[in-house]
Amino acid sequence: MPANKKSGCCGLGRRFYAGPKLVIMVAHPDDVQHVLVTSRLVERDPLTTSAMRPFVGDGLLTLNGSRWKTHRKLINPTFHSELLGNFLEAFHEGGLNLSERPASDSAGGAAPADTMMVRPWRRSLSLLRLSSEGRAILKYYAHLRKCVEEAIALRSAATEEGPAKTRRRLLETLVKPGGQIALPVSEIRDELMTMTVTATDTTAVLMSYALALLALHPEWQDAAQRELKDVFGEGGDCLRAASLAELASLRVLESIIKVSRYSLIDP
Repeated sequence: MPANKKSGCCGLGRRFYAGPKLVIMVAHPDDVQHVLVTSRLVERDPLTTSAMRPFVGDGLLTLNGSRWKTHRKLINPTFHSELLGNFLEAFHEGGLNLSERPASDSAGGAAPADTMMVRPWRRSLSLLRLSSEGRAILKYYAHLRKCVEEAIALRSAATEEGPAKTRRRLLETLVKPGGQIALPVSEIRDELMTMTVTATDTTAVLMSYALALLALHPEWQDAAQRELKDVFGEGGDCLRAASLAELASLRVLESIIKVSRYSLIDP
């Protein structure tokens, strides 16, 4: 792929070398859509899949070929926008909990796969256990895996399906009451781990970047605060869970998030 040697950029985005591998970061929305929405199978380079596999196992981010196609066919419908309303209360409770927790409680840091791409010696779990940071990372992922396995067990132990639904959530699709499964249990666990990790890591990075930008641009802080007051008020009910209609009316906040996301991809 031709690249501009002076700027380090090419037609699709920015590039860098991870050892001998040329990595191109796609930045333009049209190019992102072309890469992500293509109907052809995506063959991922072992450079990335080997870094992620010890933590998320065999999921959509690490599989190739026919197994990837099978998993994607099952999982893709569970991310329909119609399902968002079912999670608003959970998002609200999680946001309140996050606001109350001190920064010292975070398990944070960069995602292991990100650091392992440029620090291949950290791909050894034995070496990772030698540092306090590495042990914290392993403890964090062990906790996530335990939560995922408990969720699978609870769903398997259910005896009834519940009310008929037009669209089903991820766990409802992969595990039926009574333990009927759409994939081997190990692959269900790995897919849930993949979704959990990718959702939390990307959200945390975007939130951190958005807050940093707001700190540099107080005028946008004020605009966002005014909008929140207009939509939710200032009384005791202002911390209620948002409705889909209220979220759709937050145009200023939506713009801030979108600018943060695109700036993060292509600074």
